[in-house]
Amino acid sequence: MPKTRREGALDADRAADVLRDLIVAGDLVPGQRLVERRLADWIGVSRVPVRQALHQLVVEGFATERPTGGVAVSDLSPDQVSELLEVAHALDAVAVRRLLAARTDLSSLRALLVRAGSAIDGGREADAVRLNAEFHVRLLDIAPAPTVRRTARPLRRVLGWALQQHADPAPVHAEHVALVDALEQGDADRVEAVLAQHVRTSRAALAERT
Repeated sequence: MPKTRREGALDADRAADVLRDLIVAGDLVPGQRLVERRLADWIGVSRVPVRQALHQLVVEGFATERPTGGVAVSDLSPDQVSELLEVAHALDAVAVRRLLAARTDLSSLRALLVRAGSAIDGGREADAVRLNAEFHVRLLDIAPAPTVRRTARPLRRVLGWALQQHADPAPVHAEHVALVDALEQGDADRVEAVLAQHVRTSRAALAERT
């Protein structure tokens, strides 16, 4: 029996999730060609959902269309990552201002900060980097800014991948703590100052990697 449209969509979503996880884990490396037939055989779906999944990854920025045809894992240049940072921080600023105005409950952010701090204290840098990235996603989740959330979530995913080799997660974590402190205190000036410093810290981390 032919699959329904919904079943086909689930296959495409599953294929996109698998491929995205492989890229983030480094099993599929920047520049590597993504061959539909091989990926379909490996995931256990037909080529159609894999083709749809690859299109989705191109839209998100995890993959790119090759000039000679086909799709490959993105090999983002420093300028591209810098642009992603600029856009992400601009969207974060909108979300944070809405959090400040709404006096939103920040307990879930505090819980993430505790986990990230424990990872840093325990020398688990990879976990700390992941939790630092998760902080921004959670911030978007709780902010009363649905348009910003829809725009920023896929961008944050690819940016988290691009910056996963961050040399030292501790300064970023410290700024996250300062941001939540300022939000809880309702200190708009401090919020703006922390956001500005966060941009500088991210740019410095990017410069260290290039």
